[in-house]
Amino acid sequence: MPIENLFIDFRSPQQVINYLYPSSERIADVVYDEKSCMVILEKSKNNYTNTYLGTDNNSYKITTVFDYSTESQYDDRYVNLSITHINNSSDYYLCGTYYFGEDIQTIKDTSDSDIKFIPIGVINSKQSSKVYKSYLIYGTINSYTKNYSLEINNQTIVFN
Repeated sequence: MPIENLFIDFRSPQQVINYLYPSSERIADVVYDEKSCMVILEKSKNNYTNTYLGTDNNSYKITTVFDYSTESQYDDRYVNLSITHINNSSDYYLCGTYYFGEDIQTIKDTSDSDIKFIPIGVINSKQSSKVYKSYLIYGTINSYTKNYSLEINNQTIVFN
């Protein structure tokens, strides 16, 4: 546990982010689960990262890499998504990037979760004249199971 959690009472995700990253990183979104939250940070234009914070009695706690683990990952040429589990909780998060030749129309998963996306940009294919749109995909997974899958525009992504 970071020593700051013993002495500093962070009352908002913004206070933790200001403490951890005093530069110009902006909070793009925060998604909550029972004992934690995932903060989506915009480091610069169309450059995003995420971090996890513990939550307890209306206060926020700094986490370390020992507080969460990658439960599952899907990685191919156009998709790089991870499912992260917050240790000692039932909190699971989905986060990663998705490259697709069209706009995202529908996104849903097997847990009926609130999965969100942020358009990141456009990438031109080196092999063809196709243009791919890139998205940051993220959200809280309502009830994660080993047969979890995500569907984006009728394309199913099965995690193992």
